[in-house]
Amino acid sequence: MKNKPFRILMGLAALALAALACNLPTRQAAPPTPQPIPISQEAADSLEATVIAAFEQAQSGEPVTVVLDETQITSYTSVFFAANPDLGLSAPQVFLRDGQVLVNAQYVQGPIQSPVELALTLNASAEGNIQASLVTVKLGSINAPDSMKESISAVVNQALSGSYGASATGLRITGVTVGSGTLSLTGVRQ
Repeated sequence: MKNKPFRILMGLAALALAALACNLPTRQAAPPTPQPIPISQEAADSLEATVIAAFEQAQSGEPVTVVLDETQITSYTSVFFAANPDLGLSAPQVFLRDGQVLVNAQYVQGPIQSPVELALTLNASAEGNIQASLVTVKLGSINAPDSMKESISAVVNQALSGSYGASATGLRITGVTVGSGTLSLTGVRQ
């Protein structure tokens, strides 16, 4: 008889522990790291040629759509960073996923070296410019505050509406779509 209460107590303890084990937080698998995007001068030149051809086609007054891929954008960004070393950014990887542009790069300024991660969305503004909104900005493991994201977004949007904007290029952007591995821009001559 003495064993019966002990067995019941042990059985209840085992059930309680099993129930707890089922509800314990598990180590979630890290999202798979995308394969590195190859960088080449040919892909960067291809992006430039595609955009120039689109501008020439737009001169007819018909809407034009440009589709760029991750290799073209990553290569062009890499060439741009190499030509502007004062930015302190290198080794970019630009991924186009889930409606967002994801940029990973290395930031190097003197002895400081850290990975940089940006996630942004792109839209067409009412004025016909590409408009960026930063969703995430990380330097190493530190998330930037919302105020910094807004400030960086403002600088990026000023550049996009300035020398790359509708008034400078004569091309009004009417649509921006970030697909799985591609960025599509639709525009028409003003």
